[in-house]
Amino acid sequence: MKRAEKSTVEQSGDLRGSLQAAAGICFIVCGTMSFASKSILVKWAYEQGAAPEAVLLYRQLIAAPMFWGIL
Repeated sequence: MKRAEKSTVEQSGDLRGSLQAAAGICFIVCGTMSFASKSILVKWAYEQGAAPEAVLLYRQLIAAPMFWGIL
């Protein structure tokens, strides 16, 4: 079947696939940036005198809404 002969259903499927691919790329970029910045922020917090329990608490408070959003 030629490209011009595609039905609107097939074309909307192509659009949906490209939107899913764009969303996937956004998740990959955001996840990579978050993972890379985690150690920098933790090191900075320890330099400021934060207790390890406080750092873990804040880390989980930040991560929990993100996990609920992904779910």
